[in-house]
Amino acid sequence: RTISGSRDDQRIRQLLMAATKEATDPGLRAQTVTILVGDANESDVREALAFAMANDENTNVRLKAMEGLERYANDPMVQNALAHVLLNDPNTGMRTRVIDALTGHDAQALDPQMVGALQELMSREDDSDVRERARQMLHSIKASAETY
Repeated sequence: RTISGSRDDQRIRQLLMAATKEATDPGLRAQTVTILVGDANESDVREALAFAMANDENTNVRLKAMEGLERYANDPMVQNALAHVLLNDPNTGMRTRVIDALTGHDAQALDPQMVGALQELMSREDDSDVRERARQMLHSIKASAETY
């Protein structure tokens, strides 16, 4: 089935957002996420991108979604998805990218859940580079590297 129109058309946008969650082809999901990144200023699009970043099985799809969300790292919904990635993503590069995304934003805007996720990461992260980046991030916001 072929549908044409602009991504501003609400029907097209709904189909694009559904494809980020439901399409079986990872290439299609990646293309869809790439298209939606241009509309990440809309909260429903950020929600679809956050879902893809936190849940897609394909690392490339997760990475493309993260690229679209990095500039919204102060958004609590985005921070929730970033915390999920930080604690659950099997890809070291994704976890590193989360910390890098947070580093470029106002540390005072970090949700307490995100601080807790960084602290939890310190206790269970195997990769020394990721652990060091998390420690530096916690230090920059004057938070303890340990959980209590």
